[in-house]
Amino acid sequence: MRAEVVVSCFGGSAALDASRPSAWCDGPVLGEIFWWWDMMLPVGVAEPHVDAATPGEAAGLLAGWWPALKQAAPTLQELDMAARAHQWREVQRHMRRTLKAFVREVTEAEVEWLAILDLPPIEAVREAVAEEAKRAAGERVKQGPADGPFDRVGPLSAEKRRLLSRVFDEWAEDMAGPLGVYRTRAVEAYAIGIAHAHVNIQNEARRAGAIQFLTELPPSLVADAARPAVRRFLERGEALVRHEVSVRYAAEAADEILRGFTEGAGPLEVAKRLHRRVGEGQAWHWNRLARTETAAAVDMGAEDQLKAAKVPYERWRATLGRCPICAALDGKVWAQGEGPRVVWDTHPHCLCVRVPVIRLGRDDVVQGRFPRRAIPDVLD
Repeated sequence: MRAEVVVSCFGGSAALDASRPSAWCDGPVLGEIFWWWDMMLPVGVAEPHVDAATPGEAAGLLAGWWPALKQAAPTLQELDMAARAHQWREVQRHMRRTLKAFVREVTEAEVEWLAILDLPPIEAVREAVAEEAKRAAGERVKQGPADGPFDRVGPLSAEKRRLLSRVFDEWAEDMAGPLGVYRTRAVEAYAIGIAHAHVNIQNEARRAGAIQFLTELPPSLVADAARPAVRRFLERGEALVRHEVSVRYAAEAADEILRGFTEGAGPLEVAKRLHRRVGEGQAWHWNRLARTETAAAVDMGAEDQLKAAKVPYERWRATLGRCPICAALDGKVWAQGEGPRVVWDTHPHCLCVRVPVIRLGRDDVVQGRFPRRAIPDVLD
């Protein structure tokens, strides 16, 4: 049964399907479908057994437990995963820079909507939010000035609705347009995966004594965004990010503005609500996007390079502090292109990598083809 809530304010209305909150986000983008069930189990659902001993068991867990839930805030488990560094330093640096680029766009949009709504500037909002956090922690803070009623400015004019709509449209374009942050950072991550794989192939060939393989190794691939698989990856991510900004966040902003008028909340209170629900308070959300999409793009680049070099096998290398799913995959070997993929077949914030294997070791056992998940191309 569809439970629909229609939110109307500036620029029209948006229908939110409360019975299927992740319908507009079916991939790793923003991690709306979060595969680590103990992070987001529905109320009343028993936690499954997660001690997978084999890749087959890990695949079974993924197939049987994939709760599609929308979070209002990160769980402690996710915060712990988000604090861990990627095993490749260049990838970790890229994740951090991507987060900064995303949050910069968020800040610019927040500054604009605060000005349009005649709300306090972002510096005052940040200070107020920080003071609330100190109070919640039991610290004594100086009482700020009293907040006046928000509805003293009256309902939004047609001009303000138009300006707000433009802010969200421009925000979506800056994030997910042809020259947007998402495309730029994803292509760079893809290139990093190619470069790392090329170096790893050379090192593996030397380790295995495969001199002929090394001498016949073709040049590294070029990160070509026009390649069909890369183009689909970018189009999928851009569509989802654009929908996230121009539909979901726009609707939530409209909801908070309407609630502010209805409750007679003061300007600072409304600004804080917008900050938490739509603005910089959602930095954790964009951090998930930066880390998850970077990891997926790096893995795609690595797989393409291994395939181009005709590497026969690939090994899963999990990071320290690995989750139960990735622990079951760690060290396992597959024929090249038949193993699981980072993120798509594991979880958001995945920090694992696939490395080349040219000659099998005595203890290596080639696993059967991993039941990979389908990658969605478009919004449902």
